Amino acid sequence: MTTLSSARRAAIVLTAGAMAVTGLTAATAAADQTPAQLPAVAQFDPHSVRLTDFTGPEQTIAPYLALVAHVANGVVDDDPELYGFIDCACWRVGVDAPTNARVQENALTMAYFYSMDRPWNPYYGDDALRLRLEAALTYWMSLQSPEGAFPELPHDTRSRPGTAFSLDFLGRTLLDVLDQGPGIDPDVRADVEQSIRRAAEWFLTDETQVWSEYGEIFSNQVAAGLTAISGLIHRLDDPELTALFRTRVDYLAERMQSPAGHYYEEAVGHRYSVQVMSKDLGHWADPETQPVIDVMQERYLDWLQYQALPEPDGSGFFINTALDARHSRWNYEEVMAIGAGHSWSARLAAARAFGDSAENVAQARDQWRAGGWATSVAPVVEQRRTRVDPVLIRDVFADEHYPTAAEKAAATAALRPMSEDGFTHHATSGKVDLTFLHAQRGGLLVGMAWGPQPNFPPGRPSQRTDWDYPRHGRQYLWHQDTGMVIQSHNAVRAGGPSVTGIDDELVWSTIVPGSGLVDAYLDHDVSFSQDGDHVAAPEDTATGSVSATSRRHDGGEGPVVTTTVDDDGLTVAVRSAGRFIERLPLALRHGDTMAWLDEDGVPQVTTTTADEATGLLIGRGAQAIEVRWDRPRQATVRPTSVVFPQTPALGTDPDVVGTLHLLDITGVDELTYRVGVVDDACLNSDLSPTVVIGGIDSKVENRDRGDGCTVLDLIAAGDPWPGHGTFVRHVDAVTRELRSADVLSAREAAAVRAAAAASAIGDDRAAIQLDATEVLAGSVVTGTVSGDGIDWARIAGPCVDGGQVEVPGAGSIELLVAETTLVGPCELSLTTRFTDGGSELDEATVDIVPDAEGVVFRDSFSGDAAGAWQVFDGNWSIDTGAYVQTDASLTGKRTGVRDLGFTDGFIEFDVEIVDAAGDPTNWAGVQLRTTRFGDNFTDSGYMVFMRQTGEVFVYKAGAGTIARGDVPASVPSRIRVEAQGPELTILADGEHVVTATDDEFTSGSVHLVTGRTHSRFDNVVVGQK
Repeated sequence: MTTLSSARRAAIVLTAGAMAVTGLTAATAAADQTPAQLPAVAQFDPHSVRLTDFTGPEQTIAPYLALVAHVANGVVDDDPELYGFIDCACWRVGVDAPTNARVQENALTMAYFYSMDRPWNPYYGDDALRLRLEAALTYWMSLQSPEGAFPELPHDTRSRPGTAFSLDFLGRTLLDVLDQGPGIDPDVRADVEQSIRRAAEWFLTDETQVWSEYGEIFSNQVAAGLTAISGLIHRLDDPELTALFRTRVDYLAERMQSPAGHYYEEAVGHRYSVQVMSKDLGHWADPETQPVIDVMQERYLDWLQYQALPEPDGSGFFINTALDARHSRWNYEEVMAIGAGHSWSARLAAARAFGDSAENVAQARDQWRAGGWATSVAPVVEQRRTRVDPVLIRDVFADEHYPTAAEKAAATAALRPMSEDGFTHHATSGKVDLTFLHAQRGGLLVGMAWGPQPNFPPGRPSQRTDWDYPRHGRQYLWHQDTGMVIQSHNAVRAGGPSVTGIDDELVWSTIVPGSGLVDAYLDHDVSFSQDGDHVAAPEDTATGSVSATSRRHDGGEGPVVTTTVDDDGLTVAVRSAGRFIERLPLALRHGDTMAWLDEDGVPQVTTTTADEATGLLIGRGAQAIEVRWDRPRQATVRPTSVVFPQTPALGTDPDVVGTLHLLDITGVDELTYRVGVVDDACLNSDLSPTVVIGGIDSKVENRDRGDGCTVLDLIAAGDPWPGHGTFVRHVDAVTRELRSADVLSAREAAAVRAAAAASAIGDDRAAIQLDATEVLAGSVVTGTVSGDGIDWARIAGPCVDGGQVEVPGAGSIELLVAETTLVGPCELSLTTRFTDGGSELDEATVDIVPDAEGVVFRDSFSGDAAGAWQVFDGNWSIDTGAYVQTDASLTGKRTGVRDLGFTDGFIEFDVEIVDAAGDPTNWAGVQLRTTRFGDNFTDSGYMVFMRQTGEVFVYKAGAGTIARGDVPASVPSRIRVEAQGPELTILADGEHVVTATDDEFTSGSVHLVTGRTHSRFDNVVVGQK
């Protein structure tokens, strides 16, 4: 602790006491050494603000108006040792928070609202806010070491990130904010300036934490400090320091960016590089060194075009998340702003491809203003209450530059994967020993990488040896017309496959279940060949073949995999002793169709498992993605909990673009498969030579329209038919279209119409009859399918376990109603195919009713997938008969059942906290009566949660804990929540724990939720009164 800072702390105590405590003299306060209570900052009244007064950039911080008092009143004023510590539990929360300088970064938030004279800001010049700001700044500076460094952790008092970000936020507080406002105590301000100087001196001279091999692998932290100094260097007015700063800028460019172009973040860190590094460098303020930064960012954007692949319709970007060493599951973004306010697009045209357009931004901002506080701002306030990120304040000052839609489209079209039909891009990463290959042929691009898990510098463990996030080898397959086809993911949580479990390895990889070996996790040696000739490194060619063969670096047992890209597509050849699984993570969209290929290569109706399949066809728009393997093999396709999120419109529920599915192909000793994309708007084409309708041959050739759809495909497009007249009218419309397109002549069109009119298609020839009209979820309903000449029949409905059941003709049927079916009517559809080629439709309804206890939903998680649940955050999956959430990084990892409303009744579930991440205060539980499906526990409703300690809490959104109790610390426990009007009664293992009373939230949704824990849930039951 420094003498200067301690003195200033005492001065702040005296000043605050003189203002806040009547009759207390400065001498008395000094004599008693008792901290004086600081005046409270008034709560914000949202009725006093007009959203039209906010500029575009200011809209992002509007929610902070409702949180300023929350942050400022969290400043400790009743503990001499922590006086000035921002104890709002709203930023960088943890048991070590008082010794973490980064917690104090929200001094910038307080300074902003105190200093900015804006029509919407009632806190401008507020004395109570000023006193709390001065106390916070003083405590912040008291954490500085004698050498000038700031701590982040107790054992890390000379911290690179702690000092870098203190420089950043203290500097912003001084330059961007305090210089514009009414000012603070001159002595405190002088201390801030001196603190900044000392921090800059330490940061530029330290060769242990910063300018060392260790510092080089966390480029964003070093860049943050240098960016801050770039704005402060003129104020420091020290020629020697200025010269050293510019030398360090050259060091940053030479040592902290790889030859491939990525910034070093342990290895590759996409999210840090885009959302932190690029944003920080966008604030660069030293004109002399700006060209160096521009070249760095230009090289990074060249790398990024191989890592963030655009959807063909411009809806978003799929990210090569498998390669990320520091963030799990950053797999999809609609826009990726390069710099705050997308500022880099002003300097570098390539940046314009990734961010939003000026037109979209203007429209969203107009909608925000029109929405009013309740719609546009209030829902965000509670989300931000536990994460008041001061970066949003800093970024208000960025120089915005959103490109026009035309500029964005041009930049996207100029990206190499979009603009070139073929190329071969080979690169290496330098010090982290990774090798990359991105090869495109015919618009089909494969991305691959090989090398070790992060462990740098050599001979020293990484900062977090349990990270092991990246997965290497084959990483993604993308096509110019279909977008992302295969997208490998990195680990669901820190660690290798032995920690994550093979089922949670969402990787494009060869897996050996018996040994637990996952090829994507291993360190590989890789060799290349081009057009059949061995080469040390592939040349950049647009055509011909390029192959990569990988084998274990340590020479141990494991797969040998050769991946070849040529003008016909992608081929993968695997050699691995014994039984193995080849796993392909398919990035499926809503609307995609799938069909297995049989032994003859003919598409079959898709089921979860195929015993003798030779491939899988995926239909997407006018294209078909073909995965074909060498001989009949067993294969499975199953959905995962990983979704590709889509930003909802104001006031609407979250949505997703699609869901990751795993295709597992079984191999023994060897397996070869090919993947290609072909133009085919009709996936399962009817290739009959002539147009035969209901057994009547029109004698007209069954031609292809030119897009993969035959005449019979188009006729069958509305199949099955509710009536004969409907069918005939449909055929008439189809033949008119084909006549206009010169596919059919007038005579041929008439012959097809005549065959349709003479057929029996659409006549009432099939029926379904159920033996009961009311059933329980999880029970069996029986019935009969009747009709003459039925070849096969399929009964489908949302309540049918597995979605559908097929039967070989007319006769009795048994349908298992899925356990997770919600109460209400379930519409069943009968589709029949007759021996004459016709098909018909019939319908039936069965009502799902509550049981005698009023149970309306239950899930024992006995299947392979949690199909009833929608994941909003976290890594949720079925594991040995339980629903497991494994991401212990943050709170609010939640999942819910859409349309499961809850008012009064009970919720019961088994819960076990497997791993509390070293903190027994972390938790798992259930949310109930949330206002909007998907809301976090801070947004609306109540939450009941337990800790490993045996404590059980009732939490209310916007208020915090409203009741608590204790249960024996043994786990797992069965928790029961009984809700009746304002009373919430909690039981654990049948014993009463606590009752809470509150009447604000009366009905809403139900979610399972975790708070920084790896937890297991089972036997969820919801009952209604």
